[in-house]
Amino acid sequence: GLLIRLLASVVYNSDWILQMINSDPSHPFVAIPLIQNPELLQALKSKVTIEATESMPRATGIPPHVEQMKMMKSIIVICNSTLSKLNGLIDNRRQMESVLDDFRENIKKDVGAQLEHISKNSSLLSTNDNTEDNAITFGDETNALSFDFPKSDRLNGFNLWLKGIPIYEEEVNGVKKHHAIKPFRKM
Repeated sequence: GLLIRLLASVVYNSDWILQMINSDPSHPFVAIPLIQNPELLQALKSKVTIEATESMPRATGIPPHVEQMKMMKSIIVICNSTLSKLNGLIDNRRQMESVLDDFRENIKKDVGAQLEHISKNSSLLSTNDNTEDNAITFGDETNALSFDFPKSDRLNGFNLWLKGIPIYEEEVNGVKKHHAIKPFRKM
């Protein structure tokens, strides 16, 4: 069955096969023995038809896998294009993350330097050595404080300024409630 169809297909498409061989003499079709025998090819051409016969009740046409292969090739092209675009996006994201990391580090350094500068050079806000430990001078006025300033580093202070306190717990009438404190810059 299959060999008969293969032979019929080669004979029926022999003109196209010969065109391929003429355009590229190194094409593998050159190795088909039937193509090398023009007399036998002409004799078989008269016997090959696409009309239905008793042994072949209908023309088989192009097998379905040929169309499936065409579709698969187009899908592969689309997949390769998409993959290429995704790789470009991933590379761009890595570059952006690197830029953002550098930016964050520069911001930390700059803010840290500014806070250090402010704490060293502030004439408005300073502790007064002549009064109690809990006193602060604002301009010419000295005030006693009833609390101690919390101890914290610059990074924690910067985070409180930007993010606030994410959550704290409070008990009201025996019921625990969770609250978030908004960023200090918005107070």
